[in-house]
Amino acid sequence: MSSYILRRLLLVIPLLWAVGTITFFMMHATPGSPFDTDKLPPGDLTEKLERKYGLDKPLPQQYV
Repeated sequence: MSSYILRRLLLVIPLLWAVGTITFFMMHATPGSPFDTDKLPPGDLTEKLERKYGLDKPLPQQYV
């Protein structure tokens, strides 16, 4: 029984990696950004937020 549980737990690792990878690339394939709103943010607030969360970096760096 313990070998079954261990095998299932080890299968979860690639599954979670695949789900995370698919989600990451789907979010980048959609138009817009997380900071798009109906109102324009004051000054360079959007640029500061993108820099803070690493969204200004190239896609491979964001993925890692």
